[in-house]
Amino acid sequence: MLVPIICMKQYVEINTDDKTLSDKLTLTGSHVDAVIDYTKEVINVVTGKIVELTGHPNADKLVVTQVDINNGENVQIITGAKNVKEGDIVPVCLEGAVLPNGLKIKKTNFRGLPSYGMMCSYEELGFDDKVIPKEAKDGIAILPANTELGKDIKEVLGLDGSALEVEVTFNRPDCLNIVGMARETAATLGTKFKFPEIVIEKEEGIISDYLNAVEIEDESLCSRFYAKVIKDIKIEPSPLWMQRTLMDAGMRPINNIVDVTNFVMLELGQPLHAYSLSALEGRKLIARRAKKDEKIVTLDQNERKLDENMLVIADAEKPACIAGVMGGYHSEIGDDTEIMVLESANFSPKSVRETSRKLGLRSEASARNEKPMGYVMVELAAKRACQLIEMIGAGTVVGGYLEAGKSEYIPPVVTLRPHRVKWLLGVDIPVDDMLCYLNTLEIESTLDGEKI
Repeated sequence: MLVPIICMKQYVEINTDDKTLSDKLTLTGSHVDAVIDYTKEVINVVTGKIVELTGHPNADKLVVTQVDINNGENVQIITGAKNVKEGDIVPVCLEGAVLPNGLKIKKTNFRGLPSYGMMCSYEELGFDDKVIPKEAKDGIAILPANTELGKDIKEVLGLDGSALEVEVTFNRPDCLNIVGMARETAATLGTKFKFPEIVIEKEEGIISDYLNAVEIEDESLCSRFYAKVIKDIKIEPSPLWMQRTLMDAGMRPINNIVDVTNFVMLELGQPLHAYSLSALEGRKLIARRAKKDEKIVTLDQNERKLDENMLVIADAEKPACIAGVMGGYHSEIGDDTEIMVLESANFSPKSVRETSRKLGLRSEASARNEKPMGYVMVELAAKRACQLIEMIGAGTVVGGYLEAGKSEYIPPVVTLRPHRVKWLLGVDIPVDDMLCYLNTLEIESTLDGEKI
């Protein structure tokens, strides 16, 4: 798992360098395979707005653009890119610019007209092809419309920083997320940990006016099912900070709604799934076993044949999702989605693992759902996603929620005999330090006589 360090710093104070942090986390049980440096050597590349775009008089496949870089005069750039239009804000390599691949930009003549630089893609800025935003793949990087002109692209895109490549063992699913690793870091460094503050500012309407029910038919495969509804959906690219978090964690940005669900999964570890409400027959969601030879077309547009041992999330008539593994193509969020249902659930890890293996289908969601997930995080993650959707202006949260299955959480109580720790570990740890470590990890612990 890739953990961007700049993201961890939102939840924990890190008072050491990356290498020392890596070594200390490894010594406390979170094995760090590598520290990946994302710093990219980019010189003289700024943000610019295409204010004029005309065809090249001597070349059908080229266009002549005038680009405003906020220095008082426009820069003429000739390009063959197909994904740019007037009004777009793009990275502009000026004369003398140097890109991560060593390319140096100079004035060039294209069929009789001068070009004083070039617009560049994410690939040319050093990004891996697999994480480039969908709309910018094989084309120029298009920046948000509110991006300030003339700004150094390193500052705008955050072309520095690093990430930890962490090997998370099967018994530590709490560390399969940025917040979990921040919690580990706090305990390791002895600094403060801060859980994200989750507040939804405004809710309109009531969920029962949109969604009729959520049901669980087999609680051995799904123990908790929680749903929220968001209306007035506006599909567009997510903010740059969210896109960059996903990219640094090895995921490709898709659109604001999908990016929010992926961001929350990376942040809190709880996979979420979003459905277009208009695609759900009966306006309900049911966690049930698949019927014999039942089929579903998944998000990758492949038809999957299911069996009775697989759990699906279905509407009143058909499967809408392979539970915990991958969503259905026909219920996915699209450009025409106006109302969506957000699902957060606890699935049987064994069921998810076996379904994923049978279908030969692995995803970031299945990698987490095949490990034990906490009841509490189901609701917190759904609310966090609603908060972010509201914050970035992607939709309006509908009041209330629908829920099925077990919702009450009773924390287990474990008794620890401090004198046994030294015998088992061969290390003498003071009792006060044990209490400090446990409580920093949010494992509420107190000393009762000679036991914790």
